[in-house]
Amino acid sequence: MKRRIAAAILVTLLPLGMAACGSQSKADACKLLEKPLNDASVALVSSAKAGDAGSVADTYTKFASAYEEAGKKITNKEIKESVDQVAAAWHAAADNSGVLKADPLSMDTQKLEEYQKIMEDLNAKQTELFNKCGIQH
Repeated sequence: MKRRIAAAILVTLLPLGMAACGSQSKADACKLLEKPLNDASVALVSSAKAGDAGSVADTYTKFASAYEEAGKKITNKEIKESVDQVAAAWHAAADNSGVLKADPLSMDTQKLEEYQKIMEDLNAKQTELFNKCGIQH
């Protein structure tokens, strides 16, 4: 009889314990973004100082990787979804940043317009994430 009572109590409490372990507040999820984004920001400043358009793709990839690394630790569904979207947008920006290397006189305007749309999409997604997290931008 004692075993049945103990088993009933365990069966009742187990889902509650699992739910508590799996939940992550927005604030806790957003806090995980701080260090990787600071590191990526340092890389962006270094790239800008160098003035090398070729390093732009590398810098964008560093941002994407920073978001991906933080995203691996985020379990809050709303924040995780936004982080994944922003990481994908940084990768798209990196993949299309080659247009910046071209000679301005021979630049493919269609590719430049595509790149601009990608950057606008990236900005919108990142702004949305920052707003969810209360990050000043």
